[in-house]
Amino acid sequence: MDFMLAASNFPHKRILNYWSKASLFANPILKRVLLSTGNIPVERKSKDNRVLFKGTFDVLARGEAVALFPEGTSYTEPRIMQIKDGASWSALEYMKWAAENPDKATKTELKVVPAAIVYTNKSKYRSEVIIECEVFFLLNQIR
Repeated sequence: MDFMLAASNFPHKRILNYWSKASLFANPILKRVLLSTGNIPVERKSKDNRVLFKGTFDVLARGEAVALFPEGTSYTEPRIMQIKDGASWSALEYMKWAAENPDKATKTELKVVPAAIVYTNKSKYRSEVIIECEVFFLLNQIR
């Protein structure tokens, strides 16, 4: 549900391209669906982030938005879990890539927009949802 809430509340009705765990891309049919809807594979256990960075850079260079959940997974705890550093690394690496490839990068600035999706009672179906700008990160280029 979180990805649908983020997409439906993102400003200017822009399409979000999500980071998705690479294992979801193993099924050829699901892979086709995921890629056609802008999902970017994330290999969680690999130290080589070239595939992740390439997919992210391609999206950002087109002036589109990348969304990710910084905890790396869904959880039911009523507090913020350990946040991973993928968003910050991707933003830094994109800025470096954009400086080295000015002909390929868009001319707009990169913005990292923190947001949070908070359920009043996550264990209850259809509980109220509050969306705040604090925890859930969006790599976003504003045109």
